[in-house]
Amino acid sequence: MNTMFEKLLFKINNFLNNKMQEAIFLSREEKIRRKKPARAFFMLDSGEEGKWNSYSIPITDRNTLIGRDPAHVQVVLTDISVARIHAQLVETVSHEFLLNDEGSESGTFVNGDMISRNSVPISNGDILEFGRVKVVFSISQTQLEMDISSPP
Repeated sequence: MNTMFEKLLFKINNFLNNKMQEAIFLSREEKIRRKKPARAFFMLDSGEEGKWNSYSIPITDRNTLIGRDPAHVQVVLTDISVARIHAQLVETVSHEFLLNDEGSESGTFVNGDMISRNSVPISNGDILEFGRVKVVFSISQTQLEMDISSPP
């Protein structure tokens, strides 16, 4: 009886140790991901006229896919009008941001103008629309400082 109880305790202990190691690994990965500085942000509309800071989505990669499918994009917008892979945002080596539509049915708009698969430059404060989802593009302060200090 004692050995059966010891075996059970041994199995439970191993199980818990494995789970703790997984949790530690995941939390380390999460910390690494979170420490990555934001290059820019999408600020979502709060629903009140002229107020865009209700929620911001950090853009941390130079090449960012935007869409509804979390398995394939870095920025997930869950509205049904957004395609699984809707658009792509690219930061160039000269720290300019370019946006292009990835063939979505509902379209991608910059300041009210529909864009195509051709890359369109976007700037701080531009209003972007992915289907029915509107965001304001905001370049992070760190990125703006890089633009000022970088030679042309």
